Amino acid sequence: MSEIEKDSALSENQTAIEVSSENELSEQPLHEEHQEHVPEPAENFSNLTKEEMVKMAESFSDRDIAEVKSKIPALKNAFDELLASEKEAALSAHLEQGLAKEDFKFAYSGDDEKFQEAIRKFNKRKAEYTAEQEKFRDDNLKIKQDILNEMKSLIQNEDNMQRAFEQFHELQARWRNTGAVPQGKLQDLWMTYKLYTDKFYELLKINRELQDLDFKKNLDAKIEICEKAEELVNEPSLNEALHKLQFLQNKWRETGRVSNEKRIEIWERFKAASDKVYDRRREYYEQLKQRYAENLEAKNTLISRLEELIKEEPVKANEWVERGKAIVEFQNEWKKVGYADKKSNDEVWEKFRGICDAFFSKKNEFFTNLKREHADHLQAKNELCMQAEALVESSDWKKTTEELKRLQQEWKKTGSAGERHNQKVWERFRKACDAFFARKSAHYATLESEYKENMEKKNALIEKAEQFVAGENSDETVEQLKDLQRQWTDIGMVPLEHKDTIYARFKAAIDKHFQALRQHNKERFTSHSRPVRSGKPGNEKNDLKHRMSQLSSEINTWENNLGFFAKSKNADSVRKEFEEKINRAKEEIQRLKKQMDTIGLPAKDEKSEEK
Repeated sequence: MSEIEKDSALSENQTAIEVSSENELSEQPLHEEHQEHVPEPAENFSNLTKEEMVKMAESFSDRDIAEVKSKIPALKNAFDELLASEKEAALSAHLEQGLAKEDFKFAYSGDDEKFQEAIRKFNKRKAEYTAEQEKFRDDNLKIKQDILNEMKSLIQNEDNMQRAFEQFHELQARWRNTGAVPQGKLQDLWMTYKLYTDKFYELLKINRELQDLDFKKNLDAKIEICEKAEELVNEPSLNEALHKLQFLQNKWRETGRVSNEKRIEIWERFKAASDKVYDRRREYYEQLKQRYAENLEAKNTLISRLEELIKEEPVKANEWVERGKAIVEFQNEWKKVGYADKKSNDEVWEKFRGICDAFFSKKNEFFTNLKREHADHLQAKNELCMQAEALVESSDWKKTTEELKRLQQEWKKTGSAGERHNQKVWERFRKACDAFFARKSAHYATLESEYKENMEKKNALIEKAEQFVAGENSDETVEQLKDLQRQWTDIGMVPLEHKDTIYARFKAAIDKHFQALRQHNKERFTSHSRPVRSGKPGNEKNDLKHRMSQLSSEINTWENNLGFFAKSKNADSVRKEFEEKINRAKEEIQRLKKQMDTIGLPAKDEKSEEK
C-alpha cells in the first residue's frame, strides 16, 4: 500500500479533524482541504460614531477581501441599528410637533451615502475576488487534468524506468504547486491522482537504493512539516494557526511515502502537533459558548428590568420624558453587551426592540393628545385675554372687578397651554388685569389725596368751631352753628383712622355751643345737640334731608368701591375702613331721622313749648 493511501484529507465543511492512524485514514476518501476559518465573535462596532463607522467602512473597502469580509456584516449591522435609532428619534420629533406619521420623510445625511458607497465598493471588489477565485480554480482544474493525462501516458508508454521516475516526480511537483480546484471536482480528481500514483509505484519496481533515497527525502520533508506544525502552538491567532495547519496538512498529503519503520512514528508526531491546535480550537469554542451564555443572561436581565420599568404607564408629561430617557439608557447598556448565539441573539433583540417600540409608540400618542389639549387650552386662554383686554378702560369699578375676578377663576380652571405658550399668554392676561387695577388704584389714590385735603379743612373748621363766640341773637347763633355743620358735611370724607377723632372734637365744640344756647334760651334740642328752632322747622328739616341724602349717596359709592379690592392683606385693610365708614354713615342717618321726628312735632306742642 502506498504512502498516499495512508495519509488523511480534511474536508472544508468539517468542524474538527479526527486524527487516526495512517491505516485507518487509508480507507477514507481524500479531499483537498480549503482554509478553515473559525468564526470569531462578531466585533462590537456599536460604540463607534457614524463618522468612525464611515471611515472604517472606507478603509475595509480597500483592504484584503479575505482579511475583512467577516467584519463587514457586524459593521453594517451596527450602522443599520444606529440609522434606525436616528429614524426613530426623527419620527418621534415629527410626531411631537403634531404632524401626521404618513407625512414623515427621513433626511439621509452625507455620511449615510458615504457608508453605503463604501459597502457597494467592497461588495463589488468581493464579487470580483470571488470571480477571480473561481477562474483560478477552473484553471487549476485544467492544469491538474493535463497532469493526470501525462501520468497516464507515462505509465502506459515509458520504458526507461529511471527517466520515468524523474518525469513522474516532476509531475508530482507540478501537482503540488498547482492551487485549489472547484470543490465538486476535488474527490474524483484526487482519487484519479491516487490511482495513477499507486499504479506508477507498482509499475516501476525501482531498485532498493532509489526507493530508500526517495523514502529519506520524503521523511526529511515530513519532519520539516512536523516542526512547523509544532511551532503553531505559539501562534497568537487561532485563525492563523488553523490556516497554517491546513496548509501543512495539504503538504503532508502530497509528500510521498516514508519507510515502514518510520511511518507510524512520523505520523504520530504530526498528529500530536495537529491535535494541540484543535485542542485550542475546542477550548476557544467552549469559552465562546460561555461568553454567549453570559451575554444572553445579561440581555435577558435587561429585558426584565425594562419590563419592570414600564409596568406602570406614566401619567404626566415629565414622567413620560423621564421614562423615555431611562429607556434610552437601557438601549445604551444593550449596545455594550456582546453577542449571544445567533438564534438566541435574534430572539432577545426582537423582544427588547418590541418593548421599546411599544413604549415610544404610546409616548408619541400621549404627546400628540397632549398637544391637542394644549391647543384647546391656548385658544380658551386667548379668549379670556381678549375679554380682560376689553375691560381695561372700564370705570365701572365694582362690576368690572367682579368680572375680572370671574375671568381669573376661569383662568385657573383652564388647563395648561404647554411650556411654549403658558408664560406668554399668562403675561398677556395679567397685563390686562394689572392695567385695570392700576387705573383703579390711581383712582382711589386720588381719593386718599382728597381725604387728606379734607382733613386739613376739617381741622381748620374745628379750630373755627372751638374759637366760635356766640352773639346776642340766638337765632343767628344757631344759623351760624348750623352753617359750620353744613360746611363740615360739605367738606367730605377724611382718612378713616382720623375720622372718629376729629369728628369727636368737632361735635364736642358744636355741642358745647348748643348747650350754652339751650341753657340760655331754655329750648329743647334733639340727641347729638341739634336745636329745634321755633318758627323755622321747615328750613332745619330741609337741611337734615339734604344731609341724609348726601350720606346715602356716599354709602352707595363706598359699597360700590368695596367690590374692586382684590383679596390681599392691604386690600382687606382698606375694605375694613370702608365698611366702618358705611356703618358710621348709617348710624348718622338714623340719628338725623330721629332729629327730624323731633322737628316734625305738632304745631300746638311747639307753641306750648315756646311758652
